[in-house]
Amino acid sequence: RLRQSGMTWTVLQPNFYMDIWIPAVVGGPALAGQPVTLVGDGRRVHSMVAVADVAHYAVAALDHHEAHNQTLYVGGPQPASWLDVVSAFEAELGRHLPVRTISPGEPIPGQPEFVGQLAAVLASYDSPMDISELSRRYGVAPTTLAEFVAGFLANSRSPVG
Repeated sequence: RLRQSGMTWTVLQPNFYMDIWIPAVVGGPALAGQPVTLVGDGRRVHSMVAVADVAHYAVAALDHHEAHNQTLYVGGPQPASWLDVVSAFEAELGRHLPVRTISPGEPIPGQPEFVGQLAAVLASYDSPMDISELSRRYGVAPTTLAEFVAGFLANSRSPVG
């Protein structure tokens, strides 16, 4: 309906969000001293994107006529696997993180059932994206995995209040 409305539109279609998935799958267990539980072998790659980056693309699209009546596919600067995410946390924390793997359909300890179901879907395909041209065109410097992990850990160590 939007496309046929006669209004100018831009749809942003992001890959899945770092801000939601990385803390749930790796960050929370890492901070709690618990094993990280991965569905499958943890080797599927996805171009996870930071919420702030999607917001920057949305604002930038307002001033770019080439964004009018287009769908912008948004991802992170490099595809990463869950094992890459674990490695990024290990590098930032300076310690090894225990990892256990489960088969799709098995529950993830401490997570709602739907998280395990979505993680099983993510373990069934790769979603790499080359966003270098999009990033250049809209002037967005995408958040790297290392930057996200460093920021997440810095925020988790900051006192509240």
